[in-house]
Amino acid sequence: MIRETVAQYLEGVGYRRLAADELTGVAPHVSLVLERHDLPGGPADVLVVVDRTDPDALADAIDGPHRSARGLPAFSLSLADLQRFAEQLKLRRTFTNPLRRVTVLELGDGPISAADEARLAAYRTPATGTTYVGALYVDAVARTVWSNDEAHSSGLPHCEDPARIVAQAAGGSVIERPFVIAPALFGPKAIAFTSFWGSPFAGALLLAWNLHKTRRTKVGLAIVAATAVVLAVVIALPTGQHAGLAVGMVVNFGFMFLFSTITGKLFGDPLRKPSVGYPILVTVISWVLLFGGSIGGAMMWEAATVTTVQTASGAAVLVERGASTEEAKALGVALETHKVLGPGADVRFAKTSEGRVISVTLAHEDAYKKPEVRSQYQSLASTLSSELFHGEPLEIVFLDKLGERADSVYSNGKP
Repeated sequence: MIRETVAQYLEGVGYRRLAADELTGVAPHVSLVLERHDLPGGPADVLVVVDRTDPDALADAIDGPHRSARGLPAFSLSLADLQRFAEQLKLRRTFTNPLRRVTVLELGDGPISAADEARLAAYRTPATGTTYVGALYVDAVARTVWSNDEAHSSGLPHCEDPARIVAQAAGGSVIERPFVIAPALFGPKAIAFTSFWGSPFAGALLLAWNLHKTRRTKVGLAIVAATAVVLAVVIALPTGQHAGLAVGMVVNFGFMFLFSTITGKLFGDPLRKPSVGYPILVTVISWVLLFGGSIGGAMMWEAATVTTVQTASGAAVLVERGASTEEAKALGVALETHKVLGPGADVRFAKTSEGRVISVTLAHEDAYKKPEVRSQYQSLASTLSSELFHGEPLEIVFLDKLGERADSVYSNGKP
């Protein structure tokens, strides 16, 4: 019996024969059902076998289905019911790989008829959802396998072609049919390149594209959202310019490794890949958005949190972090008096839990290393603390050309 020959071969390569109590909804229409869900990254495969050959071979058919001259009647379950059956099976699926594929496998005594071909051709994958659908017909005499296009692997990675494996089981061959064009997917190298040289967010977009093209759009959106949250947290970390660059490199390396590994596990080396220009284009766009967004965000943040107080000579005191504009005005006058501020120059003025902070950029970046300069500014800090802030602590911070803290002096002589 070809049915048992095929079933035994499939069980030998990892398929499991479903018990009668697992076949709710299809029992009267099928001879047996086999499933396999152990291929890493691949869909869970369900083969619905309909034996229409020797009626005497159907004595053990499920629920004693109605017989005809060719065994079971032609499979006529609706596409929606077949899909519903596949989705209610308790197969081990994960959030990152919810895919299932159900294939109708009819066994007949001769070549497929035009009517059967038209009927089986209707079992095609719906436009949406995570379940693929296809149909096969095995000529038990010639040992040939016919398939509608959807019974092909559809270009899915880590995925067997049901027509090929059934032909091996039957000891026959597959009738040539149009090749289904596989979706163009980005490989691990392309995603690693984009994640590192573009940004982790750009890499997440390419990975989400792959997931969308393989019917896992929700997974792709979740990865993009999670990446955005992680990057927002990293950007918000209170790191300096140099430390920020180091943290950025570590984060990029981490995402590059993570996304390329996920891509390899889920998609392997795709049969078709988009042009190499796409990763490069996404990388360039990412640079533009990253730098533009950083500059724009910094400008918006400063506009929202920093108040500018102009002095009589045209200098500016940038008021931030809790300092008052009244104190800033008095500070501007005092700094002009002590010839620290001149036209076009600016200082930053903030108030913390430890006291006031004035940040200045010296005309000569390394001048703060000279003892006489440090002494001069420490004396200035003591004077300003006494005259303006009732003796409360005052720190003068020296900034480098990048606006990073280089050193500081205190009004109370704190080292």
